Amino acid sequence: MRRITLAIASALGVIILLAGEVTACASCVSTGTTGVHAEKYDRLFSIYTLIGGIVTLVVYGWMGWLLFKFRAKEGDFEPADAPKLGEIPKHRGDPAWTWAVTAGIFVILMGLTIGTIDMVNFYEDPDEGMASRQVTVKVTGAQYFWEFEYPSGNKSYDTLTVPTDTTVILEVTSDDVWHNFAVPALRLKIDAIPGDTEPNVIWFDASNTGEYPIYCMELCGADHADMKGTLVIVEPDDYTNLYDGGSA
Repeated sequence: MRRITLAIASALGVIILLAGEVTACASCVSTGTTGVHAEKYDRLFSIYTLIGGIVTLVVYGWMGWLLFKFRAKEGDFEPADAPKLGEIPKHRGDPAWTWAVTAGIFVILMGLTIGTIDMVNFYEDPDEGMASRQVTVKVTGAQYFWEFEYPSGNKSYDTLTVPTDTTVILEVTSDDVWHNFAVPALRLKIDAIPGDTEPNVIWFDASNTGEYPIYCMELCGADHADMKGTLVIVEPDDYTNLYDGGSA
């Protein structure tokens, strides 16, 4: 009876731990986010987390049950066909179950793969944007700052200002070493590679006004940690000077 109580308590502990992890992850990825990229990424992340939690619970629960059910008891004898150390076990059980479980796992993994590929393709196609207009901004990384060049030809440094209701296309490159342009709140992250004939391109829908931190997420030198910036999303009227050729 004591062993059964211990097994039940252990199972409940695992369930509570998994629930806490899922809740923590969900709150972590959803805090301070904005835009369609964040929504898609967080939805996919939540699905992976949920499936991972279920798999963990099933695997550890099944292992615990097997350890308890088939624990050594006084008077037990070893079956004649029991596998020996170093030998490949002979098949036991119903092959149909084996194939059914394998097929189920394969279908789940294929679904996750298709969802992930769809998200990658979504990232690469600015025409997926929901906004009525597009703005292209050239982003150049250099030790240890970001340069932003707007359609008007104006430039700003470390502060990227864009209007709401706009699909913003970023053409990202580097002047010196390898950098990585990232806006975690929008789930944006792309390499800035020096010497590329074509810049890397990523886009996002500027939907909510506000300020969002920009980071370099590629170790680029001694002052890498100071290579930060700010994405500022403003109302279209506040963006007019930059967009129409006024002073930056």
